[in-house]
Amino acid sequence: MTHFSIEKRIIFLIVMFQCLIVSAQERSEPFERIYVFGASISARYSGYWDGFNSILFGKLGQQDGPADWLAKQYSSNHQVYINVARADTPGRIEIEHELKQPSPRFLNATSYISVDGLAKDAQTGKCEESLLFINQLIEFGQRWKKPVVLGNLPDVKPDHVDPELKQLGWRPFDPQCMNRINSLLSRVCTPKSFCYLLDLKAIYSEIESETLIYEGKVVQAKDVTFDGLHLTDLGAEILGRRIEKMISNSF
Repeated sequence: MTHFSIEKRIIFLIVMFQCLIVSAQERSEPFERIYVFGASISARYSGYWDGFNSILFGKLGQQDGPADWLAKQYSSNHQVYINVARADTPGRIEIEHELKQPSPRFLNATSYISVDGLAKDAQTGKCEESLLFINQLIEFGQRWKKPVVLGNLPDVKPDHVDPELKQLGWRPFDPQCMNRINSLLSRVCTPKSFCYLLDLKAIYSEIESETLIYEGKVVQAKDVTFDGLHLTDLGAEILGRRIEKMISNSF
């Protein structure tokens, strides 16, 4: 039987401890500096932009979005960069500029997350730009080996959306455009290409059929969104956990 001296045992324990630290650091790396793009659902704002504030039904200020929830689980010094579109501008616009001329903040990010970055084009029926953008963004993620999370488009029922949102300009997705975007995402957004598809279409269907179970309870629409679109704290947590599971399984 082999006997080790106390010094060797101590060295062995130190090495094992260091390996555990490195493993934890590697696990947290994708969520250290998250770059969020898209529109109001992707961001940590509960409603539509109005200057620097978000005002809807008396709600003012910031709420945690999926990216904020994720970062807080993995880093005490978490950073979430918010770069979302204003008003009726498509959520991809800001990132198209970054892909052409990347800023240090964009390149320094460890992951890129968008829940609703493709929604505006689908509402207008002009989806060619979104289809091109999806491919460009995936190429960027592959080149830098950084995870990109993209949400597909759920078939949101108009009668589930608050009337005030409709007055502010919300409209349902163009069916043909929605299907083209979702079809492309299902083909090209794969872990092999460092792209992770947040299947909002499936989640929305589960909520509608009352088959979405979270922490042992059935989740209803009112639990995850307060107006048919924007996320509650629980909604942000559920999406955050979905993203966490997808990426953690690959890193």
